[in-house]
Amino acid sequence: MKSILLAAPVLASMVLLGCGGGDDDLSGSLVELNVQPAEIGWTAATGATTCYVGPAGVVKITGGAPPYRLSASFPDRISVVAQVDDLGGTFAITFTNTPSGSCFDPGSVTVTDRLGRRTVVTLTNKLTA
Repeated sequence: MKSILLAAPVLASMVLLGCGGGDDDLSGSLVELNVQPAEIGWTAATGATTCYVGPAGVVKITGGAPPYRLSASFPDRISVVAQVDDLGGTFAITFTNTPSGSCFDPGSVTVTDRLGRRTVVTLTNKLTA
């Protein structure tokens, strides 16, 4: 009976060593990195001569391994924070006006988790055709 009791902790230690340890701090999330919503679009009213400028939306990050780094495809036209620290965190997207205009179709915000996994929020900000 003693050999069974001694074998259990040894076996558990070997299993934990094989998977990188028992602490999730350095391991990765098995849950897929995702954003909600994955698309945000604005179309200016008929007759408008400039694209929308202002708050575009709030995006929630699910899954993956925080912290998350954010980067915009047009940083002069799309404003976001550089990093979201928490699992399930949110970030705001703002369309800004520049001397070259604020229109784009498409644009994006790329979200990269601690393990290098990426997902994208696709953005549009355009005039009515």
